[in-house]
Amino acid sequence: MTGQTQIWNVADTTRKLTGSVDLTLRRPTVSVDGELTPAYEERATNLPGETEVVDLPFGPEQEQIFVHAEAPDIGAITIAEGYTSGRNFDPNAQIITGRWALVGGHVDAETKYVSARVRIQNFDFWRRAYIAGLDPETRRPIIVKTAEEPPCPVPHLGGNAEIRLEETSDGGEDYWIVLDGVQLNLERILKDFVKPLSDLATIAIGSQSWSVSIQLRTSADSPWSILCHPLLDTPHPVPPKAKREHQVVHYADVRLQGLAAWLANSVSLDVIPTLVAGQVGRTGPSLEIRLLVLASAAEGYHRRIHPHERRLSPEQIEKIPPAISSLKDRLDSETRAAMHESTGYLDEPVFRKRMHSLAEVVETILPGLTGVTDNWTKVVAKHRNRYAHRLPVEDEDATKLFFEMLAIQQSLRWLLTVLLLIKAGISSEILAIRATRNHEWSSFVLTRTQYLPSVYRRI
Repeated sequence: MTGQTQIWNVADTTRKLTGSVDLTLRRPTVSVDGELTPAYEERATNLPGETEVVDLPFGPEQEQIFVHAEAPDIGAITIAEGYTSGRNFDPNAQIITGRWALVGGHVDAETKYVSARVRIQNFDFWRRAYIAGLDPETRRPIIVKTAEEPPCPVPHLGGNAEIRLEETSDGGEDYWIVLDGVQLNLERILKDFVKPLSDLATIAIGSQSWSVSIQLRTSADSPWSILCHPLLDTPHPVPPKAKREHQVVHYADVRLQGLAAWLANSVSLDVIPTLVAGQVGRTGPSLEIRLLVLASAAEGYHRRIHPHERRLSPEQIEKIPPAISSLKDRLDSETRAAMHESTGYLDEPVFRKRMHSLAEVVETILPGLTGVTDNWTKVVAKHRNRYAHRLPVEDEDATKLFFEMLAIQQSLRWLLTVLLLIKAGISSEILAIRATRNHEWSSFVLTRTQYLPSVYRRI
């Protein structure tokens, strides 16, 4: 979008200039006829009557400019968290690049939004009817449709907060996921509403499911404003086609109630769902990196879900510092200090213990996922330690090593997928049934013994 537009700095609303706004780039850009912020400043020196001209700092680390614009064709625009990315002094002009923009409203750094709505790639496909089987008498497909759902409360986002589905204006079976009854800034909306839903959709559908449109309201009766943000992926000309056989669960297994549970539970999971979702439907980066990421995510999951699990009792821990101090005649001060520092980690479960604990949970849902679990934890720990600590690589057959890593990477992904979907309220029984109909699970079951016989040969 280009054209002459009135433009001003939120910090100085009395001074309005002209220029143009470009929202077609990854980051929105304002070209100003003149300057909204000065490039130089005149300062007094230590000498009487003498001044000097100094450059003012500029750039993304030094500036957080909020620019308001009024375009004759679309109205109010906000270019947010901007910084000077270019200047021209003859004629005088300034280019400001924003981190995000809002079309349809003027906001600032303190603005709170009462409603937000998002459209997610593949969500409508996921929600539509699916074939549950064949009627035993007529042999015709049994089509299951998702019934209309009432709003579902999400009290962790505010006392009156709730999520609901809303049909898009273009009709059909396409929906917004709407969050109402909140008082949240943009960062919270993206972090606690938009990103978790995109991650869950990706994991559950088995295909990358980006947020493709976000709209915001500052009051219940205000029109929706359109967000332009790097987090958004505009729909591709030929978007990756989600397939029924790649779905881990159906939308009917989750519904709004499950989405609400997921939003509440994902707060404590931090970046773990994003790490798992990032590996869905993608072959890069390297297998070693994907394995290390999943192993780290699994360890982080256990830490967050079992924060108080310890190897030693408080009484045992209390005895350690005095025992170290008693060795002062036999150990130098530097060694004693190192031992004191390391005691903070002595009571934490080791990596293999954490993996074993998670495997015990998932094995009751997907029997055989970790095969001989003791062997599985040993192999996972071996590869995790090798790449996390850059340990020397043993002289192993490269082909054998590749397939071993592939089996471990796939098993870790399924382990985390199940654990995360439980946080969306999906029962163990449903997860077990759905997995048997999933293409990738079937492929894993067919190849695991061949890829990693030391773990799976007894299944």
